[in-house]
Amino acid sequence: MAEETVDRCVESAKLNPKRDCITKGLMLTGGEKWTPTSYIRLVQDYGLDTEVAIHLSNTYGDQAYKVADLSSLTGKRWPVVGKRLHEEFPYIEAEISYAIKEYARTAVDILARRTRLSFLNVIAADEALPSIIQIMGQELHWNEQKKK
Repeated sequence: MAEETVDRCVESAKLNPKRDCITKGLMLTGGEKWTPTSYIRLVQDYGLDTEVAIHLSNTYGDQAYKVADLSSLTGKRWPVVGKRLHEEFPYIEAEISYAIKEYARTAVDILARRTRLSFLNVIAADEALPSIIQIMGQELHWNEQKKK
């Protein structure tokens, strides 16, 4: 799809590229060791809820283990780790910490770009916002003014 888009742009703008497209065999971050059943290891090794494990695996690929490593205990018998940002969605608090490591700096970035929760359910996004701000504030050393 990316190659087709670039090819059309080149054709439309009558550009003369110096070489052919190189994206065809390019592996995205997280795709190298990912398989459709990778989520099973997340459930078995970390004690994540199956829905959360599937989400992490499909979103982060083989990098999902890095997110799982950041997960905190739920305080429940099951799932063992992976506190959800909202009970109706598979997004977990550890994704905020991971996003911060990837330079997320605003709650809007988390809600709109990293999880897309603000597009899926604005009420759930509003309910998750205090937790997101609390985690970001703690990790990024925000003062009370910045949290507002």
